[in-house]
Amino acid sequence: MALVRDFVNTRDIDEDTDAIAEPAALAAWVEERATIPTEVPGAEEHRHVLALREAIRALLLANNGHDAVPGALLPLEAAAERARIAIEVDGDRVEVHPEPQGVAAFEARLLLAVADAQRRGTWQRIKACAAGDCQWAFYDGSRNRSRTWCSMEVCGNRAKTRSYRHRHSGG
Repeated sequence: MALVRDFVNTRDIDEDTDAIAEPAALAAWVEERATIPTEVPGAEEHRHVLALREAIRALLLANNGHDAVPGALLPLEAAAERARIAIEVDGDRVEVHPEPQGVAAFEARLLLAVADAQRRGTWQRIKACAAGDCQWAFYDGSRNRSRTWCSMEVCGNRAKTRSYRHRHSGG
């Protein structure tokens, strides 16, 4: 799940930065972080990956109690159509993995990670911060899966301060 979390966090909403804003940066990130040989993608392929990132963020917000915006998850279906997955049988083991190269292999690896986490029952623990100006992906390791913010010290404190001020301003 770390790959999914780190991929979503390539865009920092609060800082207004994007580590994969350019196709060359995406290729470098995929090679370094996902260890998938990747050529610099074209503009359309790059847009697909950025749309997939925001669709996964929408899933993580849903894990934190937000309603999915209609159409927000369509890039997941499109990525599934582009994904190339190989199935190998080795003795008594069946292994599923993305084909070895490119952005489509990276998209396939992300989708496989999501499916694996759902199968294992850990998917609901990866969330996006409820703070609208943050939405940082994080793993909720709390016993009852009730964590709302990526950081209680930053986002949680801001939300509680806003709530306090609203209550005490007559609003």
